[in-house]
Amino acid sequence: MHDFGNSYGKITEYTPPFWSTCLEKKPTHKINLAMTMTPVHRWQPRIMPQGLDLYIKRDDMTGSCLGGNKIRKLEFVFAEALKRGCGSYIKCGNAQSNECRAIALIAAQLNMDAYLLLRKNPRSLVSQTPSRGNFKIMEMCAAKMILFPENYDYETKIFPKTTIVADAIHAKTGKTCFIDGRMFHSTAIHGYLRVWDELLQQDSKVKIHGVAMRKDDKFFYDIIDDILRDVGLTHVKSRDVVDIIDGYQCTDSLEDTLRLCNEIASSTGVLCDPTYGGRAVKALRDEFIHNRHRFKGKRILYIHTGGIFSVFDHNLPPAKKDMKTCNWEDVEKNLMNFV
Repeated sequence: MHDFGNSYGKITEYTPPFWSTCLEKKPTHKINLAMTMTPVHRWQPRIMPQGLDLYIKRDDMTGSCLGGNKIRKLEFVFAEALKRGCGSYIKCGNAQSNECRAIALIAAQLNMDAYLLLRKNPRSLVSQTPSRGNFKIMEMCAAKMILFPENYDYETKIFPKTTIVADAIHAKTGKTCFIDGRMFHSTAIHGYLRVWDELLQQDSKVKIHGVAMRKDDKFFYDIIDDILRDVGLTHVKSRDVVDIIDGYQCTDSLEDTLRLCNEIASSTGVLCDPTYGGRAVKALRDEFIHNRHRFKGKRILYIHTGGIFSVFDHNLPPAKKDMKTCNWEDVEKNLMNFV
């Protein structure tokens, strides 16, 4: 399905799945960037309880540097930007944003300028912002980044600045700017409709559960309702489509979450980021133990949304207390204790 030939990075016509033809505002084109039909396989991290028949869909394998689920939506949104003749792309995020990292990479591939308005750590100066993880990749792609305090709200304090930046860019360079925001959700959802279509082809008919991270469940239900109305599904409500699991908004310390991510990696060889992936796995485990009734049976599919580069924004503690890294001269005389 992802044998692009000479079409990689090119705009191609898009035909939506037959079951989605009733939707309004369907995109007509996409850019071929993602390695799709990502595999599904059985997955059993040690942290999971007995009785759970767990599988994983590997959307962390949609690409290398472009890996993760965000590339699916960006195939459509960047196509829209190019159709409009835009030479610059503006997006808000945070300093370790997986999406902003993907945007910086795609913009460089397409010879566009990426302007990223990012939240950083409180009271940090530009010179103190750690150059690692996703932020490092954005720097390498020469994305132009404007930093804001971490407590700034996106909707009221950061996103309004995008039009000011766009006007300045146009005045100086003459380039038209594409501002990525909620107004393109009806386009972006087709990236995720393709995930659903893959699951149908992979014989996975599932009920959808999501885990609320930075906001409460109402925030996400309201966004989904807005999207449903925007694409003409006024008779459908978000709570009919998805079950959003609330109560996991950064409840654990970062160190605990990093240890969990290490435990998953050491027992399965799958990397999860500590911001979303690791916490989502913890939520799945806890809900299966304490609220098993919310799931339809014991066979559950976890969709890995990528984000592995944010792992490299932290100093991870050892996966095991007895894990050691030693020099040969220190271990040679007592190798049996080391192994």
